[in-house]
Amino acid sequence: MEALRNIAIPSDYIFYILGGIMLLGIILGFFKKITVYRDFKDLGLVYLLLVIPFGIGLLTSQFGGSEKIKQAAMWAVIGLDSFILILIFIQTYKDNSNIFATVLAFYVKVFLGILFTFYLFQFIFPDRATSEQRRKSRAFSGMILLLLTPIVFGLVRNRVWDYERKINSR
Repeated sequence: MEALRNIAIPSDYIFYILGGIMLLGIILGFFKKITVYRDFKDLGLVYLLLVIPFGIGLLTSQFGGSEKIKQAAMWAVIGLDSFILILIFIQTYKDNSNIFATVLAFYVKVFLGILFTFYLFQFIFPDRATSEQRRKSRAFSGMILLLLTPIVFGLVRNRVWDYERKINSR
């Protein structure tokens, strides 16, 4: 076991490698070499990955219920999120049509979308005990959102809303 422990990659290096891959995807997305987000509808699909579990969790906590209901809600979350992940991957492949660019764009898309949505929820619903802790949590989440918003907006290729596109095409 000691020999295997010496061979294993430290978790710091894995963090640096994943961060470097994320940075590469963001840079390629800014220069439009890969398509991370096709439009705002694609961005909304990624946000649904956290909104669905939050919404179903909120519904089950409000209405209570037995263990069967909670287990059914968990399977509904897993099913819906799996379906959305597959749909996002297919759309990302259609946009990039290269498997390496697709995997890179998918990694950046899902990670940034989940990170943004998580801090948005933390900003709206801070879960701390005292008002001072809630204020600090909200301030930190606001700073993260302030940094993430231009990055996510820069990765959207077509910045025209779907509704405006339909009106202008008439």
